[in-house]
Amino acid sequence: MQLGLSGRRVLVTGGSRGIGRACAVSLAQEGATVAINYVSNDAAAERTYQDLLAIGVKAYRFKADVTDLQAVRNLLAEMNETVGGIDVLVHSAGISLPDDAASPEIWDRVIRSHLYSTYYLCHEIAEIMKSQRWGRIIAIGSIAGRGSGASAYSVGKAAQSHYVRGLAPILGPFNITVNVVSPGRINTDMIPGTPEDWGAFARAHIPVYRDRNDYPGPELIGEVVSFLASEQASYISGADLPACGAAYTGL
Repeated sequence: MQLGLSGRRVLVTGGSRGIGRACAVSLAQEGATVAINYVSNDAAAERTYQDLLAIGVKAYRFKADVTDLQAVRNLLAEMNETVGGIDVLVHSAGISLPDDAASPEIWDRVIRSHLYSTYYLCHEIAEIMKSQRWGRIIAIGSIAGRGSGASAYSVGKAAQSHYVRGLAPILGPFNITVNVVSPGRINTDMIPGTPEDWGAFARAHIPVYRDRNDYPGPELIGEVVSFLASEQASYISGADLPACGAAYTGL
């Protein structure tokens, strides 16, 4: 399927590694102009940037902490100046810390990484997209946000989904779709263990991998995101889509 993303200007936060990187690569393979945002890992950002250029698209990299409102405004101003605007936001930035409810400081840091960053980005980018009367906002959530849990990560992802889905009817009249993609467990550097551990987990907990020896990788999420960014997905808005191989089947 040709997704018609050639020339679309995309910002992928957390785009240097993991799921964010996979989203950036998938969108670039569809011909989009891709800017990745990252906060600290210069080497990883450079590798992803070079990989995007090798695909043959225009690519950019911007270093900014999207949990800071002024940094978000500066990032978008820089993107407007160098890229010419933004058509698609893929918000993948966020952190997971062990014992994230152990102290108010850690709790605040994790919540800010998922909820505050989402609000800041959407608040600023929605105005840009409304003026051009077209846009796609896609947040990378988690099925961890769909169950009960006292961790800051679970609470942050639940709040992120609630906020993003609430934007959909507000932005719909401007031809802007707003969705969440909630991955299940995906093989990134956030997941500890060995390939053998991952395979055993997949066979035990991910039904579509029950008879396989491999493990779901981040490129699976990139493919879902690319579709949601396309015109073919124009009637999908306000959704939180679990991309988890039937590990979770609730609404």
